[in-house]
Amino acid sequence: MNAKTAAAVTGNLLEPVEMRETPAIRTETREFIWERDTKNKAVMQEKEIPGKAPIVGALYVGKWFRQGSTLIQVTFERKN
Repeated sequence: MNAKTAAAVTGNLLEPVEMRETPAIRTETREFIWERDTKNKAVMQEKEIPGKAPIVGALYVGKWFRQGSTLIQVTFERKN
């Protein structure tokens, strides 16, 4: 059995089944809303998108970067 083959149970027999790869989304862009400030960081909460699971949840960024902004947009990209 290779990485793309799985076994399906049919009665008492194991039969190899080819698994099909679905096209994977390589990038996701999410928005983060300011929640609160700590001593040196700003806590940004990921904006909920109905039907999608959060990628990070809370994001801590330097206060120097936020500079009073209440909305930050981040793009995540898978490399492999």
